Amino acid sequence: LAGTTTCVKVSGRVRMEAGAATSRSRAVPVTGQAAGGRLDIDTRTPTDYGPVRVFVGTGAERRR
Repeated sequence: LAGTTTCVKVSGRVRMEAGAATSRSRAVPVTGQAAGGRLDIDTRTPTDYGPVRVFVGTGAERRR
């Protein structure tokens, strides 16, 4: 953050998968999808007692 000694790091990822195949037991196509994401926020501030760190991470995933 400008004008402070606090450092903020924002990171994350996004993932998407899709697939298709033919089932061996029947001639019906088998399809699947998956999507997921993650967001992380990491802040650090120096203090008289040492660095203070706050880390928050969240994520979600869905498969069909």
